[in-house]
Amino acid sequence: MRIVLLTTAYPPVSTDGIPRQRQALATALAQLGHTVHVLTLGSEHRVQHIAGVFVHTLPVPAPNLFSKMYSGVDVPLSNSQILYEGLLELEAAAPIDMVDTPLWAAQGLVSLRCYAGPKVVWLQTMTRQILEINGEQPSAGQQAMMALEQFCLRQAPALLADSATALV
Repeated sequence: MRIVLLTTAYPPVSTDGIPRQRQALATALAQLGHTVHVLTLGSEHRVQHIAGVFVHTLPVPAPNLFSKMYSGVDVPLSNSQILYEGLLELEAAAPIDMVDTPLWAAQGLVSLRCYAGPKVVWLQTMTRQILEINGEQPSAGQQAMMALEQFCLRQAPALLADSATALV
């Protein structure tokens, strides 16, 4: 299978939880014999072949302005658009069998809405859950992010979860 994983960050640039999960998944899928492409964001366009995985770094220009009221969504939506454009470039080169995107920060929103091929959303702790855990009320920007995450869930044809708590 030709599998594409979307992520706004990937090791070694970031070693946070989602980038590490993306790397572990990509490497394991490549070891199983799949052709794996990771689309991630960075300062310049480059393609590297690391541990059997094609890592495509896409440059990030200044964010688009989507909302005057909720400026906090400008970067996540711009990032999602960049990842989608990279996905279209990969698809133009050869058919894609599956696109996997994390839910966090609505990274796959544009791809979920616009890409016609098979796709799945990998669940992580959502903004709403983090606020509940911390006993906080959402700001206007956090409410907007929660709405984007809910939109992604509604657009997702399939969901994957690391644990049952991701489904709560």
